[in-house]
Amino acid sequence: MARNKELSSETRQSVLVLRNEGYSMREMAKKLKISYNAVYSLHRTAQTVSNQNRKRTGRPRCTTEQEDKYISKQKSSTGSFIK
Repeated sequence: MARNKELSSETRQSVLVLRNEGYSMREMAKKLKISYNAVYSLHRTAQTVSNQNRKRTGRPRCTTEQEDKYISKQKSSTGSFIK
């Protein structure tokens, strides 16, 4: 099953405000129309880290931007990648 998009910063802030007001995690999930797991994980990470989006590493690049430009020029000038 695919993951949904990240929560907006407004939603993240709302979770923290509601938690400080004494709402339970289930009540917050219903009120904000997000899953309980999203509320739980946000609350858990907010205790140790800031509530900003984290940078993800992803797969390392194999080519530089300059090499990418060169490849795309070669491809467009010859009509195909392999000569």
